[in-house]
Amino acid sequence: MGCANAGKYYLVDTGFTNYQCFLAPYRETRYHLPEWRGQGRRYRTPQDMFNHAHSRLRNVIERAFGVLKKRFPILQWGIPNYLLNHQVDIVIACCTLHNFIRRFSNDDIIFNEPNGDTPQDMDSFYHREHPTMSKIEEQRTLRDSIAMQMWASQTGTSE
Repeated sequence: MGCANAGKYYLVDTGFTNYQCFLAPYRETRYHLPEWRGQGRRYRTPQDMFNHAHSRLRNVIERAFGVLKKRFPILQWGIPNYLLNHQVDIVIACCTLHNFIRRFSNDDIIFNEPNGDTPQDMDSFYHREHPTMSKIEEQRTLRDSIAMQMWASQTGTSE
């Protein structure tokens, strides 16, 4: 089973396996944004560069979830009391309402970032197959390819 949306991935932390639809950072390579301040900003490897981009994107996603939790407190406090399929519906409803408010309210002060995509088929996402070593290796190869393309674009070299 591949990703429902080809070319789109869930950014996950190192606690997840780098598997179909999941794109994890490299382990044992700088990751957290404070590590990139000042002199530490220079990239040493393609993996370094990939982890910095991953960290920046993940930071935007976490801020977006923070805004949703602020606007809809049920996401912060009450959602575990519902069945999983109802939790999914609640999150989608909150995102839909948030996007509606953003589109039709000129003075929305809570959120000022671009809207993100939500998964199209949540049922297939939650019932996907378990990872195999070959699928995990495919995703590692994809991550390596992305890192090398970023590195080549930045440095004009392939290594």
